[in-house]
Amino acid sequence: RAYKTLRLEDQERLAKRIAEDRPNNEDKEFARGQSNLAKT
Repeated sequence: RAYKTLRLEDQERLAKRIAEDRPNNEDKEFARGQSNLAKT
């Protein structure tokens, strides 16, 4: 997946954009998952 190749900042920015643009639970979970992926 493309997400794994993104730098940490890009992942967090993407996660924030997803959470802001589509604030339903599924997208929030996805954004949180991306953020957690970036931290590990």
